[in-house]
Amino acid sequence: MAATKVAVLGPPGTFSDVALQTYGRMRCERFLPLYERTIPAVFDAVCGGEAAMGIVPAENMIDGTIAVTQDQLFDTGLRIAAELLVPIHQSISALPGTDLAAIQRVLSIPPALAQVQAWLRANVPRAKLVETSSTAEAIDRVARLRYEGDAAIGLAATAEAAGLEVLARDVEDEKENVTRFVVIRAEDSARTGSDRTSLCVHEVPNKPGVLDHVLHLLARRGLNLSRIESRPTRKRLGTYQFFIDVEGHRDDAALREAIDELSKECRVTVMGSYPRVF
Repeated sequence: MAATKVAVLGPPGTFSDVALQTYGRMRCERFLPLYERTIPAVFDAVCGGEAAMGIVPAENMIDGTIAVTQDQLFDTGLRIAAELLVPIHQSISALPGTDLAAIQRVLSIPPALAQVQAWLRANVPRAKLVETSSTAEAIDRVARLRYEGDAAIGLAATAEAAGLEVLARDVEDEKENVTRFVVIRAEDSARTGSDRTSLCVHEVPNKPGVLDHVLHLLARRGLNLSRIESRPTRKRLGTYQFFIDVEGHRDDAALREAIDELSKECRVTVMGSYPRVF
């Protein structure tokens, strides 16, 4: 059987790459990774048919929602078909023989830098933070450019494979650090009986008590919310849309009725129903 093409944030050695390997083991399937430089490029690869699906980070325990993933889900119409949790253990690495006191710049993707803020303040407080497109790119730049004083935040195994020295392991501010990844494709998943559905409630009337009404409508049907977040509509200042994760499948009677009732007052976009893992 031919391997399924899956788009992920590259290059090889990112946490997205780890998520891909994890999902392959879960599914007992062979995947052929298609490495992209950005999260929007992962969505483009799936929308354009270059990949059958994509795997992208959706939410980190420390840093919260990955906004670009949420916006791309809404903008492209792709569905979440699965979710998986990946433990995130960050390390700091540099050229062999580098002392922590000599580090002047720390490179990594913004969420990774956010996850190690306390450690950086305590250990390299004067270092400049430099954003890259991935943890693997940060490691590659430090190894390839060989600037003394540069260090990278990312996977220890990736750093060691690139010839860097790991100066400190598990530097994340919370040791139980976990990122939730989602599998995106054209269609979501069939009902399993233990599901989660992601919704976006938008074009909401500008009147008091709207959010309370949404919550009451869901609670009245015994629907349990696992996440709710407001985000700007990006159309007009002061206007918001609500992203909601609710336990259940869009084909469940209670959730279907709730969506139908909400749709009488505002727009409801179903961003996917999928088996829940927590």
